[in-house]
Amino acid sequence: MKNLFQYKTRVRKLEKSLGLSHLPEPFKNVYAFISFESTTRSAMMRSDFLKELSMSTIKRAVDQLTEEGLIKSIKCEVDARKRILIATRG
Repeated sequence: MKNLFQYKTRVRKLEKSLGLSHLPEPFKNVYAFISFESTTRSAMMRSDFLKELSMSTIKRAVDQLTEEGLIKSIKCEVDARKRILIATRG
């Protein structure tokens, strides 16, 4: 359990340094997923990491993260109907 406390302490410090500490936990998880790999909303819905989140929660998270400048959306070069989400920090 000591390791768990140490990891959580590190995560909180990192979230604070990235300006994420004010966000709800699901929004932080969406940001972590996008930071790990540029993605789409539909890919997030299919992921095991975010499987407990609803489509509306993911949409709200993406909207807030975009509004705060933490992520951005660009057109997919292969399929113009898709929007790729990219982290702008971290």
